[in-house]
Amino acid sequence: MPRKGKKLISDNVVPNPQSTDEQGMPLRVAQRLPVYLRHLRELSEMGVERISSAELGALIGVTSSQLKQDLSYIGGFGQQGYGFRVDDLYEKLSQVLGLDQRCKLILVGAGNLGKALVNYDGFRRLGYHFVAIFDNDPATIGSRVGVMEVQHVDELPNYLRSYRVDIGVLTVPETVAQEVAETMVENGIKAIWSFAPVQLRLPGHVLVEHLHLSDSLMSLAFRLHYRRQQERQAKKEKTQEPAT
Repeated sequence: MPRKGKKLISDNVVPNPQSTDEQGMPLRVAQRLPVYLRHLRELSEMGVERISSAELGALIGVTSSQLKQDLSYIGGFGQQGYGFRVDDLYEKLSQVLGLDQRCKLILVGAGNLGKALVNYDGFRRLGYHFVAIFDNDPATIGSRVGVMEVQHVDELPNYLRSYRVDIGVLTVPETVAQEVAETMVENGIKAIWSFAPVQLRLPGHVLVEHLHLSDSLMSLAFRLHYRRQQERQAKKEKTQEPAT
């Protein structure tokens, strides 16, 4: 709920998968680029120098034509009968995704999930650096997470006005997520990565990536439940088949 006496900030609409970003790239394509990058990094580490569009597409789970169409949004690569140079494509995708620039993040919510994110070295290798962490728990404030000291969340506005921050990360309970997100936006944050189990309502110019862990787990559990039902049904039908 919005704070008392405060006008509700306009909705941040859930992106349509068919919508495009500021550069005219479909959202689904933008979501696949990090997957391409991850596989290219693995191929490079294995010593693979070239790979065909069919081989790369098979690794990722898309067709060769879909792969080529996706890459056409960043200029297109590869030659007929030659394929892609793995390192060249990796470098280009890294630039497109902004990995050649240092990205600064702050985190609000120094619980177990927040600490795990801050301590994950994989983010640093990709150029994502947590520069500050905030919480409202007296027992947590002043403690250290990695090299950072946890600051009181009341210091968040002053910090954001004093330092450049690219992305705000939320690992707070749903009851306070909206208020913290609004504080971030009011003090210059234009991109939020939220793990809070609630849909944030923010201005349309603010980029929001919601990652609802419970939704993902429930989706997986549903698929498992459905598969088991199908297997039981198939087994039942098999036992009911007339003997020949």
